[in-house]
Amino acid sequence: MEPSNENRGRLLDTLRELGFTSEELEPLESADFTQPQIVRLEEGVDILTRIHFRLNYMECRKRAKAFVMPGGQTIYFLHINDLRETKVLARRTKDLNDIVMIDEIIEEVKKQGNSLD
Repeated sequence: MEPSNENRGRLLDTLRELGFTSEELEPLESADFTQPQIVRLEEGVDILTRIHFRLNYMECRKRAKAFVMPGGQTIYFLHINDLRETKVLARRTKDLNDIVMIDEIIEEVKKQGNSLD
């Protein structure tokens, strides 16, 4: 998500609608989303406002795939190459398996003669 405090407010509203409690959301209430943040919520949800200084939100957004929900909301999914790069740059142990799976998907797509764009 774009790192802004306005988006922090939107995220909080969304998480409340999804049933997260005030106690679970407490770490987000005072977080400055204009600065790099990593907040872990219950149920294994990580909120990251920046993965790495080499990744620019707007550049990744341009390559992202839009998906329009039945209610009209648009959700943007990172391009698979950007997703892979976030996993590499994050250098978190839990991302290593994801990198292997992403590489397998990329290889399979290439074998089928399809484009990743």
